[in-house]
Amino acid sequence: MLHRIYQVLPNRQLIIIGLVFLHLLLAAVYFISDSFTGNGFDESVVYFLHTGADGLEMSGYRYLFVSTALLILLCLYFCIRLGGNRYLNHPKNAIKVLAANFGLVTLLFFQPAFNVLATLPLYDMVSSKFSTSIEPVVPGDIEIPHKKNIVFLYLESFERSFLDEAQFPGLAPNLGALEKLGLAFTNIDTAYGARWTIAGMVASQCGLPLSEMSNANEPGSFMPGAVCLGDTLKQNGYVTSYLGGASLRFGGKGNFYETHQFDSVQGLGHFIQALPFETTVNSEWGLYDDDLYPLAWQEYTRLGARNEPFALFLLTLDTHPPNGLPSSSCDDIQYGDGENAMLNALHCSDQLAANFIRQLLASETADETIVVVASDHLVMANTASEQLKRHPKRRNLFFILEKNGRQDSLDRHASLFDIAPTLLSVLGAEIQDYNFGVSLLGDNRTLMEEMEQPDEALRLWSGELGDSFY
Repeated sequence: MLHRIYQVLPNRQLIIIGLVFLHLLLAAVYFISDSFTGNGFDESVVYFLHTGADGLEMSGYRYLFVSTALLILLCLYFCIRLGGNRYLNHPKNAIKVLAANFGLVTLLFFQPAFNVLATLPLYDMVSSKFSTSIEPVVPGDIEIPHKKNIVFLYLESFERSFLDEAQFPGLAPNLGALEKLGLAFTNIDTAYGARWTIAGMVASQCGLPLSEMSNANEPGSFMPGAVCLGDTLKQNGYVTSYLGGASLRFGGKGNFYETHQFDSVQGLGHFIQALPFETTVNSEWGLYDDDLYPLAWQEYTRLGARNEPFALFLLTLDTHPPNGLPSSSCDDIQYGDGENAMLNALHCSDQLAANFIRQLLASETADETIVVVASDHLVMANTASEQLKRHPKRRNLFFILEKNGRQDSLDRHASLFDIAPTLLSVLGAEIQDYNFGVSLLGDNRTLMEEMEQPDEALRLWSGELGDSFY
């Protein structure tokens, strides 16, 4: 019977060769993805495959592309040699070859990249048959009684782990000292749909995961059904502004802020066109931080002159993995022996960020300003990854500074989803829930406290039940 099946199979050699090549290709895809994410082939990779990667800087990954090209050539060579093997076409070996084909097909389900790609359509088909047991509490009209100005500083990849003096002594002393002066949240975990920059922004402003299949770069279509922090602030009369040194198209950042009612959205393209050439000294990703902070101060001053409450959001770049890209003003700054490029960039960023924050706290409008400092996500694969693997509990950075404000440290198990409602609570809003986020100053349990496997529930929800948001 098996011999007859084997005889009628067309291109018998091509079947096993194709399966072998598919395995090798998936392994290469996983290798490339893991070199970017440090988390294998995850939802962030699928997101950029779907939306495109305009503005992605590749020069730091030259070694990766060379090694991948060599790996693909090796795969092709192996398959060509396999194709010339007469053993595969001999009828006496039918059972062995069929068993090998069966084994190769079965092994596909153990390929991490295949699992992610294969389950995307499956989630759409089966999610309606299962209960996610989670439901976002959509925020309605929220009144902000204390309309203080907000400066929200996203520090690229600057997770709280880097403030750990036991693991990284003296790496970030300035931010560590500032954190002690404010309201610090020390247990902000990572979550599904919040592990890369734009996803971290969505999570911290909307309390929702970012779907891999979002229409990120279609005008007006970036989660138009979601209520996010920009919408709530606009409802309360805030003037809102975003500044980031990278391209606004990368990840759809510009479209996200424009969709959610930001009045001014400025990125690399704006700076190149609007500023003198000598000002736009670009790193490989965009504007260096020591160029961005003066522009942010100008924007802060401009907004402060309007006599309206405002919110200024910033995103830094110098600590972008894999190596970091320190500003020129950091040429004489190094961490330890200076051999680790990423740690050097983080050490420099600690000083630049702290100087800017202190400038804000010393300004004439400091009494009416709240400063929020947060990492956009846990750092991806970088030159300090080995040290981070030894860290017992990696967490995101999140603390709030307010002149004469509360000084405390809260260790509730939370996520980036909880940042927006917590900030609104600090501004006096009567709020407990904000989509999947809750105020960490309230009594409601966070998603991390409530669920044993929040990632699976969030993935299931975003695959089907989140259509009205996306």
